[in-house]
Amino acid sequence: MLQKKFCSGLIAFTLVLISTIRSTAQVAISTPEQVGSSNREMSFKPVFDDDASTWYAVNHDDKALYIHVAIKDSLQKRKVLQNGMELWIDVKGRKNKETGILFPLGEKANIYPGGGNRNAAGGPPPFFNNSGTKGVKNEDSVIKQLVATKRQATLKGFNNASGQPLDISQLQGVTINLQLQHETLVYDAIIPFASLPQQPAKTTVSIGIVENGIELPGFGGDGPPGGDEFGGGPPPGGGGMMGPPGGGDSDDFKRLFQINVIWYKIKLHS
Repeated sequence: MLQKKFCSGLIAFTLVLISTIRSTAQVAISTPEQVGSSNREMSFKPVFDDDASTWYAVNHDDKALYIHVAIKDSLQKRKVLQNGMELWIDVKGRKNKETGILFPLGEKANIYPGGGNRNAAGGPPPFFNNSGTKGVKNEDSVIKQLVATKRQATLKGFNNASGQPLDISQLQGVTINLQLQHETLVYDAIIPFASLPQQPAKTTVSIGIVENGIELPGFGGDGPPGGDEFGGGPPPGGGGMMGPPGGGDSDDFKRLFQINVIWYKIKLHS
């Protein structure tokens, strides 16, 4: 029931943001009812982060924080679904990672999207190739399947949080959702202030969005291991590996391994 109310409460905002995905125009939605908020409208201003190729919007009322993330970039969608995303809330307005939501959770280290083990060199997912229309259709199918499997999340630092992976329908206090809307990966979270271990002590709260990159042994997260400008030796996958869609650009390849971090400060108002 809570999930149904959540989806209906945010559907208007989601559709508007997707339709204006290349705009920074003001977006207005009604506050969801399930957190006991008023009927007044809230104003969301989507912000685009170039490094993460991610749109995000944050707002609040007197009951909760509302966080919306939208990713249209094909490579970034795969990164988030494969390696996971973290959402952190610092009520002191800093950048502490003590209270947060790990969702979606990353796949096992030796598994790639769509199934199958990575090769000994840590080769890329089977759809990381420039195979034309057929490849794009296969990729869309894999992404849809992955989104459907992303049902578990881990809460850190919240009131009554177990710190263990749980189905998102069983989470206490917070409400989260992940869906694919017109080829855009859409993430929504409602975080009631009552679920936080501490109430905001200041007028500013920090929201951290972390989109993880591929993890390989000996790799620190700033770029891929090996390969000429990458630092000696061929990139994972050997000579037969094809680059990411769009011609195998080395910048795109490096993006697969990078950890994208966004910190946003929102000023609370009464």
